[in-house]
Amino acid sequence: MSIIGCVADDVTGATDIASVLAAVGRSALVVFDVDRVDPDDLREADALVVALKSRTAPVADAVAASTAAIQWTRDQGASTFFFKYCSTFDSTPEGNIGPVIDALLPELGLDVALVAPAYPRNGRTVYQGRLFVGHVPLDESPMRHHPLTPMRDASLERLLRPQTRLGISSLFLDAVRSGGIADELAPAGEPRIVIADAIDDDDLVALARAAGEHVLLTGGAGLALGLGADGDDEATGGDPVVARPGERLILSGSASATTRRQVAHAREHLPTLKLDAARIADDPVAYAGEVFAWVTAQWDAAPGRAALVYATDSLTDLDAAPSAVSGDDVEWVLGLVAQHAAPRLGALIVAGGETSGRVVHDLGIASLRVGQVIAPGVVWTDALTAHGRMGLALKSGNFGADDMFTNAWELLA
Repeated sequence: MSIIGCVADDVTGATDIASVLAAVGRSALVVFDVDRVDPDDLREADALVVALKSRTAPVADAVAASTAAIQWTRDQGASTFFFKYCSTFDSTPEGNIGPVIDALLPELGLDVALVAPAYPRNGRTVYQGRLFVGHVPLDESPMRHHPLTPMRDASLERLLRPQTRLGISSLFLDAVRSGGIADELAPAGEPRIVIADAIDDDDLVALARAAGEHVLLTGGAGLALGLGADGDDEATGGDPVVARPGERLILSGSASATTRRQVAHAREHLPTLKLDAARIADDPVAYAGEVFAWVTAQWDAAPGRAALVYATDSLTDLDAAPSAVSGDDVEWVLGLVAQHAAPRLGALIVAGGETSGRVVHDLGIASLRVGQVIAPGVVWTDALTAHGRMGLALKSGNFGADDMFTNAWELLA
């Protein structure tokens, strides 16, 4: 069975696709530091997902990191390759989706990149080359307000055109369902991008299986449904993550509409603290200590009950924050809170791709073993820190049910 090599442009995207790969029978390993991977974990894995923080990085940095990561997976024996980005195609006219595709094709000696961001289980579909979120085009969804990558067009070709030097063609739904995939994806002598429609899981399975090893797969985690072990696409999940002794904490740096609903639900059931942007601007180190003192007080008052620390519960927060405070500053404070909390933690949920990357870095986590699914795109993982193992869920801002912050704990074995 071939080994899959995947590079993901953010941390939650990596756990997202790893959860799908595990669900279809793959032994998936999420890797943050290729130099510190447990050799035993590496030997057992047949799907290697390297998690980067490149979605909004400078283009040159994103390209360099992505090509190095995909080369590392090839050095481990990978022969099927995947560039994972968000199912809402998070990018700007400069990149980073197009430039990374442009670089990976020659790096791998491939001619064709399949672009398939659809993820029907999470409400993302592509029809006639246009990306939909639920029942509305991408540019009419809350993603049009994203603070880093505002998505103001639903046409994937128009979004890609300024990002890439390659030719672009479309694979519409009738061709996907009439057996025309292989012909459209066949090498034609010139590197090119093919944008594919998909409105259900069967479409994605057909695309991935027809692509084989001669096509660079790119898109959302849904495309991995067609990469199952021995063609298996039945959801099973990874080995269950156990409930370990220790406290529970939620750190949310996401401003997405989904996460704001989750915060609102949690405020009715859990102790919550909203970060003070002015205090972050004044003295972030001291303020992180104050936040952790509040967390400690909640744990001492009710051991085993989760506490939530969050950055945003309204879009107006983004406008009201002092100009001296950036998203990086918020992530830095949440990462420091995670470091303070780590010795007492049994399980941690982190919301937001950038925040997740910061927390993983600050806790010194090298890799994750994938466990049980919490929601489409969100999974419990087993993480090793300097203080021992703990359950860790890294959540993209857009994923999960409204009650996820209160109910995810029940899924720990």
